[in-house]
Amino acid sequence: MDLSIIIALIVSGILLLFAELLLPGGVIGLLGCVALLTGVAGVFYTYSLGTACLVTCAVVLFMLILFYAWFKYFPRTETGKRLLAATDAKDWRSFDPEYRQLLNKSGLSHTVLRPSGLAIIDGKKYDVVTQGELLPPQTPIIVVNIEGNRIVVEKKED
Repeated sequence: MDLSIIIALIVSGILLLFAELLLPGGVIGLLGCVALLTGVAGVFYTYSLGTACLVTCAVVLFMLILFYAWFKYFPRTETGKRLLAATDAKDWRSFDPEYRQLLNKSGLSHTVLRPSGLAIIDGKKYDVVTQGELLPPQTPIIVVNIEGNRIVVEKKED
């Protein structure tokens, strides 16, 4: 096997493995592994055992250094900032904490609540649900329960 083909296989294998980091799915990574292993096998087939082992160690060391640099410095680049999450997930909430302040507040149904619809509470529109009752528009309501992002209302009694 010609040296230029071996080098092309090894370089393309490494590049395809890096492309797998940006475009996950497995196919590109599998092609990268096949190209890399074919290039290393070509070294074993064409050259002596000592040379082949030296090239294999050099390829592995080069890949380790590249992957370390990728994971250390890529998140700091502009592209890395656009592709990766800026914060870790421990501060993420699946609900709006502002909704807790709506408990026991009054408002008006904006649409027909059958049992879900829109209501205006403190001048803002919210998606709300009733406890099964049908309420026409402009009915006075009161917030009786908050369950995550679910605002439960009922008709306000005079």
